[in-house]
Amino acid sequence: AVNKTSQSRLKMVVIPRGCDESTRFVVMPGQRVPYGWLCPFEGDRGRAVDILVKGKKMVVEDVRRTMREVSRNLGISVSITREGLETLLVLEDLPEWEDVMKGSGSLFQLDIKLSQLGISLIQEKPLDMQPKSELMFLYFELIRVKFMMCGSDVQNLAVSITE
Repeated sequence: AVNKTSQSRLKMVVIPRGCDESTRFVVMPGQRVPYGWLCPFEGDRGRAVDILVKGKKMVVEDVRRTMREVSRNLGISVSITREGLETLLVLEDLPEWEDVMKGSGSLFQLDIKLSQLGISLIQEKPLDMQPKSELMFLYFELIRVKFMMCGSDVQNLAVSITE
């Protein structure tokens, strides 16, 4: 769990479900704290966590799935993301462009997730009727494209491709 907020007193409390009540991981701003379960595959709640930020409870049912939840009144977001081989639970400040969005009310968001993508570039058929040949083949795994437009002038484009 990572706390990337700039608010000096904003701590995140991570409570893995299925553990006893005393199992809590407190993550202060700027800290990175590993968390987990003694028996992660027991029961149906073995991958769920409760997150407390300023008394507000957020629930993540499965920490293996990427997600993002925004709390506009706190000015923060909680997300599950991949970084290399790690899955991170991240608390961070809302970006400026998303903070501007509070008053506008209009939002267009396009989120595309692909597990695999292959692109093949084929040479056009030459005049002497030779068979077509492949010039290049590109293969990508785990691609995410996110486009957001707020009002008429604020836009954000994010592209993520795993290694």
